[in-house]
Amino acid sequence: MDKSVRDALAGATWLYAANFSNTIMGLVFWLVVARLAGAESVGVAGVLVSSAGIAFSVLAAGMVLAVVREVAAHGGRAASSALLLSLAIGLTAGLLASFLASAAGFKNLWPYAYLIAFSLSTGQGVMSVLMGSAMFRGYFLAAVSNSTVKLLVAALLAMMGYRILAPIAGIIVGPLVASALGIIVLALFSSLKPPSLEALRDIVVLAASNYPYAFSIQLLTSLGVYLFSHFAGGAVDTGALYISLMAVMVLAFIPGALQLSALSLSTRRGGDPHWEALRLGLAIVTPLVVLVAAAPSTVLSLISGELALAGEALRILALAVAPLSLTTAAMASLNRVRSVRRILTVGASGLAVLLATLPMLASRMGLEGAAIAFLASATISATVAVALLKPPIRPLLAAWGIHFIVAALAWAGFLGGVGVLAAAALSLVAIHFTGLMSLGEALEVARIVASTLINVRVKRR
Repeated sequence: MDKSVRDALAGATWLYAANFSNTIMGLVFWLVVARLAGAESVGVAGVLVSSAGIAFSVLAAGMVLAVVREVAAHGGRAASSALLLSLAIGLTAGLLASFLASAAGFKNLWPYAYLIAFSLSTGQGVMSVLMGSAMFRGYFLAAVSNSTVKLLVAALLAMMGYRILAPIAGIIVGPLVASALGIIVLALFSSLKPPSLEALRDIVVLAASNYPYAFSIQLLTSLGVYLFSHFAGGAVDTGALYISLMAVMVLAFIPGALQLSALSLSTRRGGDPHWEALRLGLAIVTPLVVLVAAAPSTVLSLISGELALAGEALRILALAVAPLSLTTAAMASLNRVRSVRRILTVGASGLAVLLATLPMLASRMGLEGAAIAFLASATISATVAVALLKPPIRPLLAAWGIHFIVAALAWAGFLGGVGVLAAAALSLVAIHFTGLMSLGEALEVARIVASTLINVRVKRR
């Protein structure tokens, strides 16, 4: 395994750990909300979060990649400038989020939409600076504080009888606490410098070049849920779609974390480890995708039985993980070299397909139609990225093939309880024989992850 990939994997280990913690705490969060406050509260919170997400995306799409790259390249002045910019964006995004929430029929809840947008912006800004500073352990601590505080606040309010307010308050308070902790970590362990107009300009220019891609990815969830609530569903269906999309984004983050780590480190050191990182990321995530594709209703039932109605939609959405992962690798590689035109082309293609297909398919086919639109958008983006960059596509075809075969077997009714476990086990064999990851590489990945978490150096072979 190449050294740049080993280093990226070591950095991504803390991102994986944060993601794993957020996944577990997120499942518990929505379980508590759904059980104590009802599925309706999930749907209401989903619309408000989506309104805030749209507002943030409109104003700040491209900021994450831009901040990671600029902070990695220029250090403390870029970091403080990014924090100042995220604060300004949050104050402005709240206004748009309030309007969108009111337009969606939640006029009495617009102040919460404002606060969610502000909290989202400040939290994202701090987390991006931590990644750009290669402070992956600090990122983990901030992420854990976010999910923990969010759960505690929601559980307390739900037990007090505040059914609608419970998830909303948790979603607001969690990122604010994480932001405060992240800023303390940066102040103690990095060389923050006063912000400058030049650093602000550099971040804005790079964010603008990343805008179409980041806009399409962020709106893949936020705009999708918002539009679905208009065209197809009530609160329960909207909540089911929101949870399904969050589950898929959790899966996609596994290979995505490797790309973020690789971008931060390769900007400092040079090299292009993104395609090798893609292969390993797809190998790591494939067994999890197989489990979701084989038993999606069971996964959703862990949160609430009412959400199991979105099982088929989640199965379709799971098939989007592989193309989303390839597109993320392409964008990380392109950002490293500032290829503005190609970034624009890839991002615009996926966004155009999503906007063209989602209203029609969601109104006619409901949850499954929305899922098909998301899969089509991810597939087109990946296809355009392959056409422009001509990367090695064997890892994508191998992983995607495994995902489709398992989904097809599940649709045909061949996978029961034991069949699901057998499919997951066989996927490990398929990963080895398709060349996604050898047994030796799997052992090396395990050693790197373990040594990173216990702070012991890994010896090179």
